[in-house]
Amino acid sequence: MTTILLVDRKTHKSRFLFCTRRPTDQAILVSEAPAGSTFDIDIHCGDRMDLRREQLADGIEKISLVGRMDSIGGHDIDNRFKAMVASRKLLAVVDMSEVSFLASIGIRTLVINARAQSSRGGGMVLASPQPLVAEVLKMAGIDTIIPVYPDVDSAFSALMASSESR
Repeated sequence: MTTILLVDRKTHKSRFLFCTRRPTDQAILVSEAPAGSTFDIDIHCGDRMDLRREQLADGIEKISLVGRMDSIGGHDIDNRFKAMVASRKLLAVVDMSEVSFLASIGIRTLVINARAQSSRGGGMVLASPQPLVAEVLKMAGIDTIIPVYPDVDSAFSALMASSESR
């Protein structure tokens, strides 16, 4: 539980505010209390992100991202993802099937790491984005920078074919 106290610098009046998220991901005002009120507030600011790594055949790694790649989730995985992907030459399929939301910080993480792989002679492709995430990738033009495939198998096959032609 967290208490948030806002103080108006002009009037010196205090008030308590907190927000939660609707399924539409919009922050909404839930409650205001008069000056001087105190109470505990439960704040939901987004879900934590996780990532899992799995070795596939022929030296290709699958990295599964899980959660929301918003400002909180993106921050959760940015350094770990970079350590897995950008630090060495790698062929990686990034499974996006469990990513429910993609914001600019998540796009940044993907693009920076894909470019790092490309500069090392490796490769990174995206697989299985949910419809809304796929739409964001397409609208942002990310599908022209990082190949996006409908499933892990087709991403694996394409990555294998591109590695053989190098």
